[in-house]
Amino acid sequence: MAVDRFSVSVATVTYGDRGDLVRETVSRALRAGAEHVTVILNGASRRTGLMLAHFGSRVDLVDLGVNTGSAGGFAAALKALKQRPESHGLLLDDDNWINAASIESFRAAYREARELPSGENELVALAAFHAANTSQAAVVAGRTVRDSFPICTRGSIEGFDISNRIRAGSRNRRGAGAWAPDHHTAGLTEIPLAPYGGLFLSRAVLEICDDPRTDFVLYNDDYEFTRRLSRQGVRIYLVPEIHIQEADGKSQADPVESYLSTVVRTPPRERWRVLYRLRNATYLYREEARQSRSESRFGLNLLARLILVVLAGVRHRRFRFSIQVVIAHIDGFRGRLGVRYSLPTSTYVQSGSGPS
Repeated sequence: MAVDRFSVSVATVTYGDRGDLVRETVSRALRAGAEHVTVILNGASRRTGLMLAHFGSRVDLVDLGVNTGSAGGFAAALKALKQRPESHGLLLDDDNWINAASIESFRAAYREARELPSGENELVALAAFHAANTSQAAVVAGRTVRDSFPICTRGSIEGFDISNRIRAGSRNRRGAGAWAPDHHTAGLTEIPLAPYGGLFLSRAVLEICDDPRTDFVLYNDDYEFTRRLSRQGVRIYLVPEIHIQEADGKSQADPVESYLSTVVRTPPRERWRVLYRLRNATYLYREEARQSRSESRFGLNLLARLILVVLAGVRHRRFRFSIQVVIAHIDGFRGRLGVRYSLPTSTYVQSGSGPS
């Protein structure tokens, strides 16, 4: 699709009764210079649709009717961006507030990325900075990408690697052959994956990318999607100067220490989140191990993790749920995905949560 100028279309996904949040998200995107916004109503309330009606022709609503999970919602969002005439697309969560300079900052970062040797083919994606994303925050604080992103730990599962734990003092904690960026500049750092929220996709990327895997339903579907982009030759760059304000106040637990120590004590009403997240993470990291030919190491780490989960279940008198957690891991390992746990209609389904 030929275009003569830099222009951006935005797509966001909302769920439940979050009209106040998504209305502000849309308003800010338009004020920042977005030409158009598509809002995917992913099991959203009628009130939400009514609150967005006053924007007129610059905002389209796509009603999916029911909650299809973040994967289904963002698959619809990508479809909408591909059909738009604007030169590029930007994905946002429904509580991702950008500032007035964000679109211009994306333009400048895109131009900078194009000037890098790897950017000549226009396969460029840009990730805005989320302060709550521990991996991105670590990179901005000065750590290497390899030491910041758990996906870079060869043969690990969410960064959990038993050999690295045994050799806690080792300098090479990420293992030989781990992913490493080819390019780093003062303004851009190449990263292995990114969340949907704040993900800028050039027209060239939109034309070649496949949809998110809807059988993930939710959690880690954005990371699986962006890892596939990376393998297709797309360079994903973190742009620290573009900050995403997460109005809903989401935070991210440490994937190894805090999360594993509390998983078996998850309240019953929240267990579906844990099971989806761990199942999908197991699948994602298993595929990563296949790519890096570290399947034996991954198998050892998975076994060690499951033993720790069961021991925690015994210690906290949550043995039955710990077995459910084990089964979720096994489902992910065997590729048994799809809707296996119900999605409540009264709770916000947070896309993209989980370790990166």
